[in-house]
Amino acid sequence: MIEMPPVRFEAERSVELASQWQREFLAFQSLLPQLLNTHRGLYVAVHEGRVLKSGSLKLDAAIDAYREFGDVPIPVRLVTEDAPNIVSIPPFHR
Repeated sequence: MIEMPPVRFEAERSVELASQWQREFLAFQSLLPQLLNTHRGLYVAVHEGRVLKSGSLKLDAAIDAYREFGDVPIPVRLVTEDAPNIVSIPPFHR
């Protein structure tokens, strides 16, 4: 078995990615009232303040969005009035 070294982001890149994720999440939140009318019950992939892809399966919407736009922060969220379940996953230690 080949072991790959852990991926390490430069601090600046990590901050940039976090900022992009926050902007995309805020964009989803601002679109939510209108999405409830047009995409209720579907998963939507949001990038740069607009819906890129949508579908009944989260993975399908994500794959289609990443295939078209590449490795950029693209949140894929379920359009619902209910707040999402937040799950905290502890870091893996060997």
